[in-house]
Amino acid sequence: MFTELAAKLRVAKYFLFAIAIVTLAIAGWCHWRPEPEIITRINDVITTVEVPVDRITTKTVTRYVKDPADQKALIAAVKEIESLKAEVNQLLLAQATNTSTGGGIVTVPTPTTVVPVDNPPVSTDFDYTDWRLSFSRRDNVAKYTLTQRFSVTAALGETSEKGTPVATVQVFELDKDGNRMNPMTVDKVTLITAAPKPPKWHLAPRVMGGVGVIPERNNNKISGELLVVGTLPLFRRGPSPDTANFAFLGPSVTYSKQDVYFGVVPVAVNIGRLAPGPLVDFWGGVFVGKSNTSKVRIGVIFLSTF
Repeated sequence: MFTELAAKLRVAKYFLFAIAIVTLAIAGWCHWRPEPEIITRINDVITTVEVPVDRITTKTVTRYVKDPADQKALIAAVKEIESLKAEVNQLLLAQATNTSTGGGIVTVPTPTTVVPVDNPPVSTDFDYTDWRLSFSRRDNVAKYTLTQRFSVTAALGETSEKGTPVATVQVFELDKDGNRMNPMTVDKVTLITAAPKPPKWHLAPRVMGGVGVIPERNNNKISGELLVVGTLPLFRRGPSPDTANFAFLGPSVTYSKQDVYFGVVPVAVNIGRLAPGPLVDFWGGVFVGKSNTSKVRIGVIFLSTF
């Protein structure tokens, strides 16, 4: 009798140990798997990148920005903000194309030497100057100085449909009096914004009920013992308790025609959600339990939250 009891306890111990390992493995995978960024193309020019971090650092830029030129520019911007003892929550990168025209009178310098009247040389030296460009040529050497001022206006907001952060940029050249002119064509706007990760683990006991089956093998025939299951998972893993994808550690009571089992639902996986109503969602999981007259039994269950 004691030998048989010890054997049953050993079997139960191994089953519980295996279930614990599987539960911990699933929980660990849910907790430590890397969170991807969310890239939203607002239109052909504007792109928003939401990264799952509390603040943006140079490492964030290195990980999520692939273009080397953009990466270099954004890292410089992050370092500049950090040098001010501040944290970076958003980065804005824009590229624009400017095309402007102008004209004026070219002046030819007066020769400093006396030249023959009957055979004057052809002068190749000249000067040109306006309010933004100074250009000169002496022999084969040309020099110029270009001075321009620009006005940059950025607007930040959110889309009304999904609340995605969005940014627009306008760039104008300023004339000598400070008036805006020559609106530039904005080729690209990229907004990188920190989207802090909400807590993923929730202590949120919710009553679940459903049906299940315990597979059995009798006389080389596979059958099943039908179950009615009631459980109260204590923890949920997901963006919120109502949108969780996994439920863990649910003390359970299971009824069948043959027996009443007390046990636990170590893990359940959400397989579908419904509109608000009596049944909120559906779950698939595993039940491990035991009655006073049976050994440890393992069953497959299907549940719904009430």
